[in-house]
Amino acid sequence: LWGFVNMANSLEILANRTTESLELITAEMVAIRTVVMQNRLALDYLLSSQGGRCAVIGAECCTYIPDNSEEITDLIQKSGLRAQNIMITIQMF
Repeated sequence: LWGFVNMANSLEILANRTTESLELITAEMVAIRTVVMQNRLALDYLLSSQGGRCAVIGAECCTYIPDNSEEITDLIQKSGLRAQNIMITIQMF
């Protein structure tokens, strides 16, 4: 039983650290996405006399950047709850 408890504790630590890491990465990606959009707007403004950034850059201009931050946040919360449930179950023994 002691080995099981140690394994559960290790799993909780891993889940918590993974959750924290994903939260930090998600925040960073949201910030990067914002900066990218600001840069696109600035380029469009600066290059408007030449037809905008897409006229100057060409086909590579039309790059889609998905925003999965809500889905990632949801998965992070579910992982955190799962880790808590595991510890509650272990503490019952």
